[in-house]
Amino acid sequence: VLPQGLSTLTAVFPRKDRSKAFGIYMGSMGIGMALGPFLGGTLVDQISWSAVFWVPAPVAALSLIGLTLVPATRSLQHTRLDVPGAVTGTIGMVALVFSIIEGIPRGWGDPVIVGTITTAVIALTVFILIERRAEQPLLPLGFFKQRDFVGAMVGMFFIMFALMGLLFYLPQFFQLVQGVSAAESGLRVMPLALVMIICAPIAGFILPKIGPRFLLFWAPTIHGGGCLLLLGLVLAVDTPYWIIGLALAWLGIGGSLHMPATTDTSMAAVPVDMAGKASAVTTTGQELGGTMAIAILGSFAAVMYASGVRDGLSDLPLSTAEVDVMASGIGAAYHLLPGLDPGVVGEVQSALTDSFVQAIKRTFLFGITFAVIAGVVGWFLVPRRQRQVQATSLDTPSGVSAIGLSSLDEPTNGAREFGLAARSMASTRPQKSGVP
Repeated sequence: VLPQGLSTLTAVFPRKDRSKAFGIYMGSMGIGMALGPFLGGTLVDQISWSAVFWVPAPVAALSLIGLTLVPATRSLQHTRLDVPGAVTGTIGMVALVFSIIEGIPRGWGDPVIVGTITTAVIALTVFILIERRAEQPLLPLGFFKQRDFVGAMVGMFFIMFALMGLLFYLPQFFQLVQGVSAAESGLRVMPLALVMIICAPIAGFILPKIGPRFLLFWAPTIHGGGCLLLLGLVLAVDTPYWIIGLALAWLGIGGSLHMPATTDTSMAAVPVDMAGKASAVTTTGQELGGTMAIAILGSFAAVMYASGVRDGLSDLPLSTAEVDVMASGIGAAYHLLPGLDPGVVGEVQSALTDSFVQAIKRTFLFGITFAVIAGVVGWFLVPRRQRQVQATSLDTPSGVSAIGLSSLDEPTNGAREFGLAARSMASTRPQKSGVP
């Protein structure tokens, strides 16, 4: 859904209005981010965890409205699915993510981990070789000739890594440490999403005036400051919610300023007839950052939590089996508390919550680090000024400019017009100018 949305906006809106459209689009995603955790938590509290799988059904029904409202933007050029690329790319990424998730608890010398890492390297190498030779590659490697495309993609990866690591653990902190329900936990992360609804459209409107470099540097800086606030001053068992809520709102400002700028920058760096593939690559980078965050930080936090629990319970009269269960996860540990000696329950619970909070706070160090990397990438790889004209080939410089907009940058209307525009753009020679 996300790639189709971005490519449709690219085809429908003229270049001068596209950043505004992307900002509104990203702001609308904030509505889902605000409602999703609360509705999902309510279903879990009132029915069961399996009820969350009912949510996509009404959403899919509502999406049918798009068949009548969204103009067709299908290219008339014949396209084929790059099956070898899809198969090898999928195998490589699955093997890589599995290796990261299981590498820390199993050990990097474990035969299974060695095998999956080897599989990932071989599969991804073959994938790149296939894409270099394919007539219609799943991932056009020419995208990475564009410096601003690379900068936006890498920045998106790192900022999503920083953001998703935070969103993965905060609901657990609210439920398992502060003892709130799943529904209330969803409400507590809402400030981040509500700020996104407001700030993402603003970012889209100001982007043409201040340029992408400014936003792609300062947005991660703001986000890293929010992580630092949670790490050093805020997150504790007895922290009042209003303080955490303010920190989440601050984090939301950083994320919502970043996403419209990266999307607009990456989508403007490729020809319109390649917008579908570019949007898919952009979305993949975004999702890969979130997936890697959960995989890496999940494994890291589990090890940190287990180590803290074993140290904290070492002087208490508990069996080795009980300590092993408690070290496996805080949820499993809480199930054992009713069966323990009442005289040690308080100390055990304190050790569990302290270990969990410290493990979460250490993951925020990753968030700060990756936010800093995203800011550095934005400053050095992304141009100061926004592209005024859509790239007409993968050799168009990032600083290309022109007086006004070309006819190719006007909004298309329907599949036929889009196909004609795509063919025209393929034969248009790129304009040349310096990079600002």
